[in-house]
Amino acid sequence: MVLTHLFASYQVNAETLKLSVPIISNLNSRDSIAHERAILDLIAAECEMTFSFEPRPLGAHVLAYETQSSIDGVTNILEGASTMGFRAESHYYLHNSVIYRQDKGITPQSINDLKGLRVVSFTNATSIVTGLVEVVDQLATYLEVSNQKSMIQLLMADRVDVIVADNIITLNHSIALEQQGVIPKGSTKKLRHKTIMKPRNSYLYFKDKGVRDRFSQCYLTLTEKGITGQIYRNYQVQYPEFYQEEE
Repeated sequence: MVLTHLFASYQVNAETLKLSVPIISNLNSRDSIAHERAILDLIAAECEMTFSFEPRPLGAHVLAYETQSSIDGVTNILEGASTMGFRAESHYYLHNSVIYRQDKGITPQSINDLKGLRVVSFTNATSIVTGLVEVVDQLATYLEVSNQKSMIQLLMADRVDVIVADNIITLNHSIALEQQGVIPKGSTKKLRHKTIMKPRNSYLYFKDKGVRDRFSQCYLTLTEKGITGQIYRNYQVQYPEFYQEEE
């Protein structure tokens, strides 16, 4: 299965569900072979649903879901958190990692290895990534940004040494930027990562229980067929260097 084939447009005679999503997830764009977007596209086709995505800053996307009646669901509610409505089966999980360039002579394996380095992460990362807040004062520089594409650009321009973020989302953005010519060809092949946190389930909440039930059942059906797992395995095949720690 080729990843790009998973992005074939689906046209269904069914409702369009409006989802509030964080900007960092890049769900509103088709400019990368995004893992989570591919899974949601497959679920939508299986369920005969159509999703539209409304991007907002992380956290603000939840408030919009809770306060705006026109929004049907919200993505990226992490394990341990909750919001109003009905929680679907977890269709995605986050692998917060340290991501670096193999050509820079550093191989950080833990949060403690970041001391003295220039680090960029996502908004509110110090409250999410275990151990990060304890080492912030010992970093050469520390920056949080809401647009994860800019993290890749900072890393490739040698303005930071390390990204602390989800490894798959970071890989998605790097692939997209390279395809667009924003970063040099071959840049993505230089990326390496080390997972520093146990993967955390990410959930989608819906205001309607029936919609939640349909979504969850369709996801479980696709998982039982091995289709959702194939998406992740395709990344491992195409970018083996990035995933070498998992061999």
